[in-house]
Amino acid sequence: ARKARALERAHRRAAEELAGRTVWCVAAARTGAAAAAALQTCLGAVRAEGVAARGAPLRVGEPLTRLIERLDAMLKGGRASPELGPESWEVYVRGMEDSEELIGHRLHAGDVVVLHDPIAGALAQAVRSGGAHAVWRLALEPRRNAAVEAWRFLRLGKPCLDAYVTDWRPAGLAAF
Repeated sequence: ARKARALERAHRRAAEELAGRTVWCVAAARTGAAAAAALQTCLGAVRAEGVAARGAPLRVGEPLTRLIERLDAMLKGGRASPELGPESWEVYVRGMEDSEELIGHRLHAGDVVVLHDPIAGALAQAVRSGGAHAVWRLALEPRRNAAVEAWRFLRLGKPCLDAYVTDWRPAGLAAF
């Protein structure tokens, strides 16, 4: 009964906070697509209360897709592959420069864009410039050197996210 009441409270709060908005479930790589689809499905429970949920798979080029998947694997505790050097940073910066085109003009002020992979840092400014909120749903295994390396790399762009959601709160890592 306690769990049912907690679920009902969460349902009501989500409906109140998100009413009249669209929640965009965005992923650029295969690694984030399942989580984006799962969130879109969960939000179906508050559709009747005026919350729209839309999937928005991003079409990015092969170099950026490979980098996003590599960073995602590193954040989740995978092995560090070749160093994240200047070439990697150039690919990521190009993603930031193309962010307006990637995110499109479908966003409205007040919308919530939940980004499900490391493309979040590159797209955050474009999302927020139109008055939408940028949230990164982040899977993180902070006890691995690869995760720390990926986190540092992503912070180079100084992403301006409104929030991030993770299963673990990083004590030893600086928040975005």
